[in-house]
Amino acid sequence: ERDLSILRESNTELKCRNKQLERDKLEWDSLRKVFDMKCEEYIVEVGIMEKRLRESERERNTLQQLLQQIIQDKIELKQKIENFEIDLETTCQKTNPSMP
Repeated sequence: ERDLSILRESNTELKCRNKQLERDKLEWDSLRKVFDMKCEEYIVEVGIMEKRLRESERERNTLQQLLQQIIQDKIELKQKIENFEIDLETTCQKTNPSMP
């Protein structure tokens, strides 16, 4: 009788434990699905951010090239102005030798 009571109690405990494990498994499966969905979202988001980064790098390179060209054009224009001023001074001095 005592052994039977111990077996019944043990069986009841095991059934309760089994039910708890089943609930835990369902909860785990649910959390795993949420985790997998979040991972997929993050993968897509990272892909989008990487694409934007590549586009930004291309734009930065283009702007850098344009800036370098503008700087070069400015230097050339400045040199042309200086040459023109020198030519103007030389011409003025030749036409009017009394000017310093």
